[in-house]
Amino acid sequence: FGTKVWTYVQPVVYSSAFQTLITVSLLFILYGPDVWQLVEANDPYDNVLFGLLTACLFFSLLKIAFFCFQPGYFPSFFFLVDLLGTLSLLASTDWVKDEGSGAEMEE
Repeated sequence: FGTKVWTYVQPVVYSSAFQTLITVSLLFILYGPDVWQLVEANDPYDNVLFGLLTACLFFSLLKIAFFCFQPGYFPSFFFLVDLLGTLSLLASTDWVKDEGSGAEMEE
């Protein structure tokens, strides 16, 4: 099953557009909230920021999901590295901590 799905998914995952989307998503997740505060686009636009961050996180998780169909990827070292990297990214972002604890974002 996985090999058959991978033949359809591989062109998407290795396309320049998808790689660019993943890179931009990662950079936005890491630096977006800081830039958001620097330009002081807070209160009325916090839901927009949260939506963008959620979408970027979705694309990062989608990459891992796509690669799970690559033969030999799922129980490999690289899968574990990608999974740990995603989990550490989640743990290091303030917006996930704030949403999980119910705390409001500070200005």
